[in-house]
Amino acid sequence: AFQHFSLSNSPVVSLFFTQPKNSPLTDIEPVRNTTEPFPTIGGDERIEIIIDTVDSLPGDGCEASTPINRCEASSVINCCEPSTPDITNRTPLAEEFTNSTHSLNQIGFVNPLASSPEVSIFPPPGADQQPHSIISFEPLPTLVPPQHNVKRPPAYSEELVRQLSMQNWFDSSEFQFPRQQLHYVKEIGRGWFGKVVEGEARGLEESTGRTTSKVFVRILKEDASQAEKLFFLHEATPYRRLRHVNILRLMAACLESDPWLLVFESCSRGDLKEFLLSNEASREALLEQGITIKMAIDVATGLSYMIEDGFIHTDVAARNCLVTSELRVKIGDTGSSIDKYPGDYYVHGEVALPVRWCAPESLLCSDTSIQTCTVTEKCNVWSFGVLLWEIFEFGKLPYAELSDDQVITRVFGTEALRLPAPRAVNSHV
Repeated sequence: AFQHFSLSNSPVVSLFFTQPKNSPLTDIEPVRNTTEPFPTIGGDERIEIIIDTVDSLPGDGCEASTPINRCEASSVINCCEPSTPDITNRTPLAEEFTNSTHSLNQIGFVNPLASSPEVSIFPPPGADQQPHSIISFEPLPTLVPPQHNVKRPPAYSEELVRQLSMQNWFDSSEFQFPRQQLHYVKEIGRGWFGKVVEGEARGLEESTGRTTSKVFVRILKEDASQAEKLFFLHEATPYRRLRHVNILRLMAACLESDPWLLVFESCSRGDLKEFLLSNEASREALLEQGITIKMAIDVATGLSYMIEDGFIHTDVAARNCLVTSELRVKIGDTGSSIDKYPGDYYVHGEVALPVRWCAPESLLCSDTSIQTCTVTEKCNVWSFGVLLWEIFEFGKLPYAELSDDQVITRVFGTEALRLPAPRAVNSHV
């Protein structure tokens, strides 16, 4: 008999497992084609896992004339000529699928609380102690490629981390949310901390009458150091404390077990730079309708509110603002800007610096080194000026004709080069 586990709706990837009858399921070994690598699972793809139980295998008194591979499971069935299995009326061998490795780099978890079949990558506490009746595959092949090296954001420093505390995140249950009620939709990015996924949360906004809420989730890698955990929470602090229509909202956190999850409101139009680049063809209409100037006001309003409450943003740029379905701009980001826009950053050691947006007083540059200085309110005003230029140039890279080294030499040096006036101006600007 064949057992088919379907994990989502779109193109199919199938894995075949074989074993003799009456053998323990824990002895299942994957049969794969060594000439074809396992596919990457991400986006809208899905997996089908088929378990093939046979009377015997090669080595048990019968011989296979050809090597067995992933596309030739029928040769295993035919080697001892059993009757053809009827797969039209198959009986499920198990109701649930669990990943016994408890790793987000694997396939996922079936949510036993769901009213219909779905997969969650947010395992509930104790999920790896499920009853033995649940089928587990140990080990499973790694289907998601390992995370490549992502540089840390400009605000990261060992000195800063030593001053941080996470105690206030655990003193209150205000932001704690059951991870079992988070449903994975798709991965949308990667940051220094791990993955960013789009999802839905059930019961997160019950007071508003909503049964489900669109969210995105930052997932901290499970092997994060104590310093990385501290900075992971520190980055989200403004979005936890501040409530303003032009500032991204942190809605919940799941910190009771690894991996740590931070749940943010979803902004369906993506980041502001992405929006500008994709709508350059409509620049005249957006300018005439006042959409661009409204976006500039949104950023100014949100940034002013942050500064008044004692928060200084360390990377003000269009890529670090999000756009809602109503075209409202919010200060905040998914945490994947460095990975998504590597050309916007100058890599210095383990830190990525947005030199094209930095105020001259925020960097001390010599012929052999770059030293970062404290980012101040005035530095935020400078960076906001560059962001305004981005808006009216529809996402164009500042100083695009210069390399990073040339920007450092000419902008931060004695020449004091400045950006030209943007082209996209009219009577409204």
